[in-house]
Amino acid sequence: MRHLGFVLRSFGDDTSGRRQENPAHTIKNKSEAVYRRGASHRQTPSTYGCSGGVFVWPRGCKACCVARPGLALLIHNWAEQAPVASNRSKARSVSQGLVASRFQHPHKSHVRGVLVNSDRSAVSAISGYFYQFDATIISCLALPRDSDYIDVECVEDFDITTATETTAVQCKYYEATEYKHSAIKKAVRFMLDDYAQRRTAKASPLKYHIRGHFPKGGDKLPAKIDVDFLKRRFLTYKKKNVTHEEHVKLGLDDAALAEFLEGLSFDLKAPAFAKQFSQLLSDMRAAFTCTEALAEHFYYNNALRLIRDLATNADPVQRRVTKKQFLKRIDSAETCFDEWLARFRGKDKYLSALRKRHFTELNIPSVHRFFLIETGPGQTVATLKEMTRLIARKWSRTSKLEPQPFCPYIYFHGLPADELIGLKRELNQDGFKIIDGHDFQGADFDVESIKVHPTDVSGIKVKIINNSDSLSKTLTAIVRSRAIFQFYLEKEFFSFDSPSVPHVKIRVDEITDIKEIV
Repeated sequence: MRHLGFVLRSFGDDTSGRRQENPAHTIKNKSEAVYRRGASHRQTPSTYGCSGGVFVWPRGCKACCVARPGLALLIHNWAEQAPVASNRSKARSVSQGLVASRFQHPHKSHVRGVLVNSDRSAVSAISGYFYQFDATIISCLALPRDSDYIDVECVEDFDITTATETTAVQCKYYEATEYKHSAIKKAVRFMLDDYAQRRTAKASPLKYHIRGHFPKGGDKLPAKIDVDFLKRRFLTYKKKNVTHEEHVKLGLDDAALAEFLEGLSFDLKAPAFAKQFSQLLSDMRAAFTCTEALAEHFYYNNALRLIRDLATNADPVQRRVTKKQFLKRIDSAETCFDEWLARFRGKDKYLSALRKRHFTELNIPSVHRFFLIETGPGQTVATLKEMTRLIARKWSRTSKLEPQPFCPYIYFHGLPADELIGLKRELNQDGFKIIDGHDFQGADFDVESIKVHPTDVSGIKVKIINNSDSLSKTLTAIVRSRAIFQFYLEKEFFSFDSPSVPHVKIRVDEITDIKEIV
């Protein structure tokens, strides 16, 4: 697979080193806008194959997508951030299935919450994505040395490099399809193309591996295949009723094909989705000495995000990660809301997992907690007031029995000044005492003022910070334990460079999700 580019125009040069056919085909008809990967496997628009593909707006729904920003954003993110589906039928079913099952669509043919055939296909296709990403993560964890590395979406789905060899791996996942040679035929041809290019360039040869799950039929492929079988079953094909022989086109004789076969291997009995995921969690637990819940909801989420970020980077050099880098980057205090994972597993379950990971403590320690919340357009003061009271109730301890009383700091990013004043006014009118570091009207911000200890006598419930400059000053001035929880909608909006201060960054779909997390 290759990562998608969002294009409604002709394509640039193929930077993958592979040849590209029909590069200018971008619009099939007026009701379809086609997404095609920037470095595509060779395939014509009408092909129903297992490699390559396009992402298509649901037929007849382009106007609806434009009119509904949430839907348009989901599909745009799919195109901009995710590898393309392993075949065109999957891509279409994914787009239509997500629309049908996740959104209230204005067209009668799309009904929210109804499981239709296209939605089942979508789930199958999304399973294929996760299957590939999970296999990549397992391979990262299994690298023998810290300096060994994996390249994501380069020669193949992922390429494993150790001290002795590089193996290009392509994944195939079929939940309900019996194995046929045609299922991997194009994959073998693409690998042979890469072999021929390297042979011509006198570059170091690679090993090639096809890792596939099929419910049955894997025994049809002999344990050891010869050159004749390779030519008959994988390299000979018809196109427009004309027979083509890939090895002849590439100028490869039997000796070269025999050499290629020496580096080609197959595993058509790879574990099913659930079994592979169970193996992944077991490997995660071993790598980080953690519980299964922590492996699934923290390390796995971060690993998934990292692999996706690598796969969608336009620069092939930036798609490489060593084992040491991989482990360090997923063992991070940052947690990102992953839209794919949330939709695949269920948003409620996903938010609950974040709550258990970061906001479930029996004995809450005395820590200066900073809640940084990005507000969006149309956000009401009533919602922010409810959230402020909720955070204060859960994360304040001001009784006489508390040796070091504390209450939370809250910073609402992007909230207009008049709305912030309105929020403070309503909290004050409700008898809910706040401080903001300004002792009187027109006074400059005073760090010492906002640092004052909350007690049962002072009645301080929460400390509201007006801007990012005051936020930085407060974090710097406090010497006791601090923790930052940043909730952002699209991009992180605040950074604080201090290894001693945990900084949890959670991307949320909407601001109301925060109430389900904290």
